[in-house]
Amino acid sequence: MTGWEDMWKRDGGLKPGQYFDACKSSRVLLDLIQEWKVKYGDQNEGMPDALVPGCGRGYDVSEFAKIGFNALGLDISQTAVKVLLCKYSLENVLMRTDCA
Repeated sequence: MTGWEDMWKRDGGLKPGQYFDACKSSRVLLDLIQEWKVKYGDQNEGMPDALVPGCGRGYDVSEFAKIGFNALGLDISQTAVKVLLCKYSLENVLMRTDCA
C-alpha cells in the first residue's frame, strides 16, 4: 500500500473537503478552460488531450471532459480511482491507476 492509498483509506475513507481534497477544481483552472473554449472551441480540428496526474476524485478531469477534451486522469491510489469511477460516468473520461 502506498502513502496515498493509506490516506484514501484512513478513518473510513477520505471525505470531500478533507485534507487535500478541495471539493472542486481551482478557479484558475476553470478560467483557463473557459478561455481555451472561447478561443478555440469552434475549430473543427478535434479536441485536444488533457492529462491530469494525481487526479483524485476527478474534479479537474471532469471539467476538461465536459467541454469535450479527451481527458485522462491518473492516480496511484486504487481507492481514489474507485471513488472517481463511482462519481462520474462520462464516456470520454478514461481512468487508469498505477500502483507500482
